Amino acid sequence: MNTTETIQNIDASALFRSAYENRYTWDANFPGFTAVAHSVQNDLVYQADVHVASDLKITITNANSSEAEAAIRNQISEIVIHRVRRRFEDVHGKNVFTCGDRDASGVVTVLVDGAAAGDQYKVHNNIVSMVHRHIHGTVVTINVLSTLDTGKGYLPVNYESFYSHPETGEPSSPTQQHHDEYALFGEHYILTLRRVMTGDSCHEAQTQEFQLTEISLLEHNPSNS
Repeated sequence: MNTTETIQNIDASALFRSAYENRYTWDANFPGFTAVAHSVQNDLVYQADVHVASDLKITITNANSSEAEAAIRNQISEIVIHRVRRRFEDVHGKNVFTCGDRDASGVVTVLVDGAAAGDQYKVHNNIVSMVHRHIHGTVVTINVLSTLDTGKGYLPVNYESFYSHPETGEPSSPTQQHHDEYALFGEHYILTLRRVMTGDSCHEAQTQEFQLTEISLLEHNPSNS
């Protein structure tokens, strides 16, 4: 097989779009949910009640401190934003995609020009397995190591992330190892546990844990769909 010829024959935009649209997101029937959030960071234990409405508006109550409210809101916001369904054209309509390398296992590098010039992705088996994006003067790289197939798209389960300098490519932060767990509530998957380990050795590593318990779906209101 001629790898160069094969790459030239791949429609990079179609390849990336298919993987983008294969991500698991909440649909119009998502009713919202309530839960109790627990977060452990640097030996500090945060707790609060969480309410996520069907329109994904977040309400945090009964936090055990103002720091807990802020920390838990940030973590819930990060979870929710990745479950929002946004049209490919709205997110990437001003980008131009071309194929870079393809390795022996079939992973294709997708290069970005246009509005997000310099960004890169890797696609394998209809999954975005690597994200390399320029954000606010730095570069974040996320490598997806394993996923959960929900039947309605995939969810990253194990992945690593780090920041680097946009000019030199040198890492500007320790690598973080992430582990997410999900459970099915009704017809929708909701994150129940996120564990993040920062550091390169067992002695240096610090672990943060975020957990949602007592998860209960709200009653679906068709008028909000």
